[in-house]
Amino acid sequence: MPEPKSITAGGLTFKIEYRLFGADRGPAIRVFADVDGEAVQALRFDCFLDDPHYHYAPTGANEMHHLDKEEVPCPVGWSLEQINTRVKEMVEHAGFADAAAAVDQEAVSAAMDDIKAALKEVSPARVGLQGIHHNSVITTRPDAARAFYSGILGLTEVKYPSTFPNPVIWFECGDQQIHLMIKDEPDTTSPRHVALQVEDAVKARLELQAKGVKIDETIPIPGADRFYLSDPDGNMIELIEWKIPWGKGPM
Repeated sequence: MPEPKSITAGGLTFKIEYRLFGADRGPAIRVFADVDGEAVQALRFDCFLDDPHYHYAPTGANEMHHLDKEEVPCPVGWSLEQINTRVKEMVEHAGFADAAAAVDQEAVSAAMDDIKAALKEVSPARVGLQGIHHNSVITTRPDAARAFYSGILGLTEVKYPSTFPNPVIWFECGDQQIHLMIKDEPDTTSPRHVALQVEDAVKARLELQAKGVKIDETIPIPGADRFYLSDPDGNMIELIEWKIPWGKGPM
């Protein structure tokens, strides 16, 4: 997590950070005012993904207001607008009238570009991740691997890019893929594994056992049925059936 940034302008200090709060997260702006020679947190804007909100005097009276995400679709933009136009008024509302009187709103407005830059610096990159496309495993026995992933697990082999300098093997698995990289040496044995979701774990066990596949049971997870097996190169594969989506039932 990037280090918090601090910007002083107009008699206030703005501390900008990216906060993780339980399952929620987002950039936060803490506004500190000088109260009798001591830096006191007068305001805090928590621009969280699920519950965006802001506080007056968060370490004191802690008057908290939640933002309606339909009315305020961009809590960062809303918070910046408050700081740019009425932070002096908000500091006074927080109970720090003397500190508010010393605030130079124009100087704060002049520092908005610095505050915006700090917010961008502490926040995650806007990569636009949508999901996992594929997982790669090493095979030293391509024919045996094909027989296992296609003949046993029933995955469909698909073409790989013609630009690749060395042959690989790609399989479709729902909307994702498994890529087999052909190497001379097998991967290091470890608990690292690929997990594939199945519709019915009990049926999957029986089907695989009938094909002679060794099943390894493992620690139960609430709301799920799962087990392990290995491909011809010893790569671990977990098959899991989620009876209750994770987070919707017992943890």
